[in-house]
Amino acid sequence: LHAFCHAHDVLHAHRGKVIYATSPAQVEWLEGTFSRSKEWGIEGIEILPRNRLRAVEPSLNALAGLYFPNEAIVDPGQFVDCVAAQARGREVEIRLNTLVRSIKLSPDEVRIATSTGTVRASHLVNAAGLNAVSIAHSGGVAREITPFHLPARYHLIKDVKINGTIHPVPDAAHPFLGVHVDRLIHGMIRLGPVLNMTGLRCSHVKGIVKLARNPTFLKVALLEIQRVAKSKVSSHELESLIEGYSKTKIMQTMTALSPQIIQDNAIANDLLLYRGVASVHCLNLVSPAFTGCFSLARRCTTILGLT
Repeated sequence: LHAFCHAHDVLHAHRGKVIYATSPAQVEWLEGTFSRSKEWGIEGIEILPRNRLRAVEPSLNALAGLYFPNEAIVDPGQFVDCVAAQARGREVEIRLNTLVRSIKLSPDEVRIATSTGTVRASHLVNAAGLNAVSIAHSGGVAREITPFHLPARYHLIKDVKINGTIHPVPDAAHPFLGVHVDRLIHGMIRLGPVLNMTGLRCSHVKGIVKLARNPTFLKVALLEIQRVAKSKVSSHELESLIEGYSKTKIMQTMTALSPQIIQDNAIANDLLLYRGVASVHCLNLVSPAFTGCFSLARRCTTILGLT
């Protein structure tokens, strides 16, 4: 991805990333992840104690951090426009503002009925983001998976010194919680996603019913509703974590959906690839899928036998 952006003048920058720990148990997680990362050949990473961590991220109050100095960010709009231009140069047709109404999969042909006409192809790669599960279902694939998109908020904040990307130690039991702070490609500081459980709607009733069978989710949901109702609790946590932050530093708030899928009555926290008839369906495409999009594309073509 870095080589592509450099070759095609797509705006990108090396800013580094820190996964922070606020408890001894989380420090142990950092140590385990550090060892595995070294085994996988990730270069330059190190565990920084509090004093060295402040040299990298002066506003972060944490016990320690796993530092990835080679992490980079990119202008996503420029990147997508560049990839689209490359595709059109290879006679790829891109249809915008097109609704997929149904798909029919067979070994001989894939037929996709859309709002702008019928598309026929030999293979289908479904990477439709929020709508990927619905499209997979229309092709008879991944029927046991249920989409469940959680409402969230992002804040743009001012007057806080952040150099790169700051993420919490992930919690497998609560994959959608945690304070993320990023310095965006044009210099703005973004905080989020802040889960807004009180904004839940019954647009996915089946998902809500499935999750209601999961006591862990119910516990977290009730806790988050309480946190939102008592916004000072969440604000105090952020103020203790990010030096200089307060609610008065919020310049703009944006709403979004945090895409989730339910598998075995629990929220899945990893990318899932499903093979269908003449098709591959990419479900739960969270942000790492953008970073690894070229590798993911190669994987999909390999699954379809096209390489």
